[in-house]
Amino acid sequence: TKNNYLPGIPMDALESEVARPDDSLFQTLKLPQFVKSISVTLIVSDRIPDEKIRQVKEYITELLNLNFSRGDRLGVKKMPFAVDPKEKKSLLENTVFSQLPWIIGLLIFIFFIFGPLRSFMKNILTAIEVFRIQADTRVITRNDGSGKQGGRGGVLQNILMGGTTVPGVSPVDQKDPSGIRKHFDFVNESNLKNLIYLLKAEPAETFAIVMAYLPKETSTLILDELPEELRIEALQKMATITQYSGEDIKKLESTLKEKVEYLLGGPQSIADLINSYDQDAREKILADIEMNDPGAAYEIRKILITFEDLMKLKKEHIYEIFKAVGTRLLAAALKNSEDDVKNYVLGNLTPGARDMVKQEMELIPDSMPEARIKQARKDTILAMQKLQHQGIITLNKES
Repeated sequence: TKNNYLPGIPMDALESEVARPDDSLFQTLKLPQFVKSISVTLIVSDRIPDEKIRQVKEYITELLNLNFSRGDRLGVKKMPFAVDPKEKKSLLENTVFSQLPWIIGLLIFIFFIFGPLRSFMKNILTAIEVFRIQADTRVITRNDGSGKQGGRGGVLQNILMGGTTVPGVSPVDQKDPSGIRKHFDFVNESNLKNLIYLLKAEPAETFAIVMAYLPKETSTLILDELPEELRIEALQKMATITQYSGEDIKKLESTLKEKVEYLLGGPQSIADLINSYDQDAREKILADIEMNDPGAAYEIRKILITFEDLMKLKKEHIYEIFKAVGTRLLAAALKNSEDDVKNYVLGNLTPGARDMVKQEMELIPDSMPEARIKQARKDTILAMQKLQHQGIITLNKES
């Protein structure tokens, strides 16, 4: 209305005062003092945390100059507010799209660090290691080794007429280049030991026939395992040209194949089995066998490969072990080993390889678990066993 200054505040409730100190007109108004109390109710969303509500209440109290002693009241009521799905989706999209370039950049960086860059650095380190070895390594060939195996390497190349080697084909792969099956193609790396065991009890003539059909590398491996007397007799038979019928060859092949497939057990089988055990477990098994059969335990010990057998390898064979297992594994295997084993291995490595193994051994902490050292030695033994089966190294157990 016209008589109200503000809604609920009439004009006559105001006090007016006019002053003209500089010929200007101003008016001072005073609000009436009849306000008894102020009551405020704040309605907020139920998703707003209590800490935020507390801050808002403090701000409102200061803004309105609330006096709770005279009865002023500030209440808060929480209630659910309707959310526009489109608005929420738009907010989410804006947030995601604004951060998307950073996310993509981070993923690319992580992929680069743990992907190509890691492979690149690993290849660089490998190349440096190889170059360092080659810089101090003289050429190592196996011509001398093959010629020194019992003094028979050069003779066998001329005597073994039937075995021809095809490039890229395993020595025990009996397939002809034309794809035609050859006799005794059942012979492979897994049953070669069984075949050698059987041939020791066969006539020299049988041995000569088998050798004529096997590749010369395989024949050489078998020949080295035979007793001297049988070896000489078999070579004499092979030097004599003899005509056999196809049926006789097939019958002999079938008989040997059946015997090889059903030949079970023996010292070699036990040695192959316990070679993967650690030294303590092997010694316990051998002690149990020795109590019942000392002869069998002796034969197993002759075949069994131990970590100390590294001292029975030639210099070039030590280097083959180093190439097979790598610097870190060999260093871990030599950690805390006997001084004579350690000195023999390091002394037969090339200067570059020896320096790398020594540096790696110095980096190995004294707190390395004994289980890891045993595992490294076990892996070294398995590498020796594999290289021996492949004919790359020769382990002289009698030395």
